[in-house]
Amino acid sequence: MQFRNLVKIHTEPVYKTTASQCLHCVGKGVIRKIKKDGSPYKKYTKCVDCDGEGFIYSKMAKLAGFNQVPKSVYDVSEGGFKTDKITLTKLAAESEGELKEFLEAIVRYNAIDTYLYTFISGIKEHTDTNGMLHPKFMQAVTATGRLSSRDPNFQNQPRGQTFPIRQVVKSRFSNGKILEIDFAQLEFRTAVFMAQDEQGMEDVKNNIDVHQYTADIIGVSRQDAKAHTFKPLYGGVTGTEDEKKYYRKFLEKYKGIKKWHDELQTQAIKYKFIKIPTGRQYSFPYAERMPWGGSSYGTQIKNYPVQGFATADIVPLACINIYKLMKEQKVKSLLVNTVHDSIVADVYPGEENIMGKIFKEGTHNVIQSLKEYYNIDFNVPLDTELKIGYNWLDMKEVLVA
Repeated sequence: MQFRNLVKIHTEPVYKTTASQCLHCVGKGVIRKIKKDGSPYKKYTKCVDCDGEGFIYSKMAKLAGFNQVPKSVYDVSEGGFKTDKITLTKLAAESEGELKEFLEAIVRYNAIDTYLYTFISGIKEHTDTNGMLHPKFMQAVTATGRLSSRDPNFQNQPRGQTFPIRQVVKSRFSNGKILEIDFAQLEFRTAVFMAQDEQGMEDVKNNIDVHQYTADIIGVSRQDAKAHTFKPLYGGVTGTEDEKKYYRKFLEKYKGIKKWHDELQTQAIKYKFIKIPTGRQYSFPYAERMPWGGSSYGTQIKNYPVQGFATADIVPLACINIYKLMKEQKVKSLLVNTVHDSIVADVYPGEENIMGKIFKEGTHNVIQSLKEYYNIDFNVPLDTELKIGYNWLDMKEVLVA
């Protein structure tokens, strides 16, 4: 409430305007003054009535834009409203009508712009004369703690067939291949562990595909269903009537996750930070209880622990295990990238089988590593899928004995 009051005090509303042609300069923006002898000056002068615009703008009584007020400091940046994907997607999910359509269009436009500028132009610009690409990886930039990269961005990528530019990523070795291993439903399993949700553990044990379960209820593809699965996992409750019905059922089914969400919010409000099992902390100095019983920054409070533990702790541990095994086996293959819950290698010809075994063993040993490094008894099974191909797009699943 204090933040909203400060916004009102230090900002002014913008009203819609109508534009009409300036009668003084007849829409030209400039006029030619006349000398006393009746002859015109050589140079034109900016019209003072319209300030060179050619039009006169008159303020209307109706407010411009969508009359939205930021709810907290996490919704704003130095230049005004935050416009990152997470914020816009969250606002779109909570909105209706023209505002929802506008926000969804902006998110889509930004996705296309990012694809064209960051990935296509970025890859072309940063590929050296030898055809090699060396992105810069950073460990302390993202809010959740996962890796990020730039020049070009090789982290925030759509998956699989939705990202065709991956086809240009090929092995540096003649007849070499690209190998990728994905953790199956890593964020869901991480949330199940952190919440110690009994139903979630049972579903994982019985190999129930939570994304397919979501898809069957809402009536979308498994890939499209992932966003809906993650949404209640991070506390989202808005959407179409069918989606909202599913979100309610999700939290009814996974009662442990709902209880954990409530505990996280209470911790953030009371202590102004939350802490995950590895010791990683997330600060929420402005968290407060909201009238409906939840907390401000509820999405971040529920999101950061899951993404942080899954992609900033578990995936890097798997990379360390894999790297050690590669050194032991003295392979010529190289570990080259991670994206979300996947790890990528450039495989030297003839090392496909050994690298597949290394990837499987390295990811399988993560549970042991969590115990060794953090004294965490991770009691939810982790599973992976291994794919290989001559480029990073056209890949086939492989089984390793």
